[in-house]
Amino acid sequence: MVEGLTSGEVRPVAKWVQSRLDAGSTPKSIRAQFYGTSDHDPTEAPVETSVLEGSVKDVKAALESGAHDAQLDALEAAEKGGKARKGVLAAITARR
Repeated sequence: MVEGLTSGEVRPVAKWVQSRLDAGSTPKSIRAQFYGTSDHDPTEAPVETSVLEGSVKDVKAALESGAHDAQLDALEAAEKGGKARKGVLAAITARR
């Protein structure tokens, strides 16, 4: 049993965790999302999400350059929390 969850709540949580793993999230980022904490390392450069402000075509071109490969998890989270465009999400997945 997971501490703080009833038996009826465990199955949806397990499905959610698996979906995040399938989407390429790291265990560290999943833990941070679950507990509402930050997994941000203060020594890392801040994530630049302005690339997501362009059209789907523009975002795909920017991602294809490889310049944003280290920030794919953060870009995916930002896109899902914003416009959630299928084409952008597919391009992020394709870069992994």
